[in-house]
Amino acid sequence: MVWDSDAYGFLHGDCPDSANPSLWRQGQLCARQGLYQVTNGIYQVRGLDLSNMTLVEGDRGVIVIDPLISAETAAATLGLYRRHRGERPVTAVIYTHSHGDHCAWPRTPRTTCTTS
Repeated sequence: MVWDSDAYGFLHGDCPDSANPSLWRQGQLCARQGLYQVTNGIYQVRGLDLSNMTLVEGDRGVIVIDPLISAETAAATLGLYRRHRGERPVTAVIYTHSHGDHCAWPRTPRTTCTTS
């Protein structure tokens, strides 16, 4: 198992006194799974991983921004996107920063992301 979203089931309850209500709400929003349209041609898949994948549709394919923590969660995310938006080749991958939750896939010599 790469990602267990059920571990965040506690977020469905009320915010405890020990938590900041704004952070609790942010956690609830981040835990929602699905494909979301941000605007025309820009989509996010949330809740299938620690981070979110953003997909920008272009004329020749799709640009993936922050490709998640593993090949398995990235494949599930692309599968969800393609079921709803059709088969589009990945034409580029953009890593916004080098944390492991944004750059574990794809791992090839040309796309290796250094984490610190």
